[in-house]
Amino acid sequence: GTLKADAFLPPQGGKPEGELQDATFDSLIEGGNVSGGWKRLVPAGAGRPLELRGFSLASSLPLDSARRLAGGFISPSTQRRMTEWQGRAIVNATAEAAGGGVKARINAAGQQLVAGLDGGLWRVPDVRVEAALSQGSADAGLKIEASASGSGAFDRDGATVFAEKGAQLAVEAQLSADRSQLSLSKFDLTSTLLGVETRGEIRELKTRCLADLQGKLAIDFAEVTKLLEAKGIDEVQITGRGAREFHLAAPLAGGAATVFSDGAFTGAAHVGSLKGFGLNAG
Repeated sequence: GTLKADAFLPPQGGKPEGELQDATFDSLIEGGNVSGGWKRLVPAGAGRPLELRGFSLASSLPLDSARRLAGGFISPSTQRRMTEWQGRAIVNATAEAAGGGVKARINAAGQQLVAGLDGGLWRVPDVRVEAALSQGSADAGLKIEASASGSGAFDRDGATVFAEKGAQLAVEAQLSADRSQLSLSKFDLTSTLLGVETRGEIRELKTRCLADLQGKLAIDFAEVTKLLEAKGIDEVQITGRGAREFHLAAPLAGGAATVFSDGAFTGAAHVGSLKGFGLNAG
């Protein structure tokens, strides 16, 4: 790719000061573009917090390029999953920082995402994420407010076997000043397949990620049956959907393996009817 950049270094006493003003950058990267700039940037120094004024960023990249560009910031497992998807990622962001405080807004979208998985084709025409971050001072926690929405479908043998018409996620959280604990005051997901209302906290973020979460979970078993049929599992048919309380206490850092081996889950699910495996109930 190519990069164009421009900035002004204001002089003081005949020498440039330790700041950059009126900066702009524009980069063409593998079929996409990343551009932006800021009005004033003073790097953090001895006894001096970062100061950033008027920062903005706009980007539109193929998903493969976005994955490589963000490679140092996402986990290897996430990178591997991203390689299975094609499409386009669009990100716009603004930010201000002064006196140890931070304010930022991010708007992102994935468009025409497709992946060949599970013997079929997943299609996600549009998914959108909005987030606002704020921190009053260096010793205060980071407040996070985010929302996401999207739709998608799974096709197999030329037919749509599962369709999500409009999933929505709303999150409100507080990240501690030492970045060791995340407190979730709201994590609400609504979709065709399930609905979740979660509250709680995740401690030891830098090591084990110990979760203590509780809330309500509703699974639409008729939609679960459709997904199972799409995978060739048609020996069972289940119906029913109803919210039930749950509680999860588990380390998340090791993925599903540590959740199942070291975690504890209590909960219930509403099943209206069950047919299969020699059973006919409901």
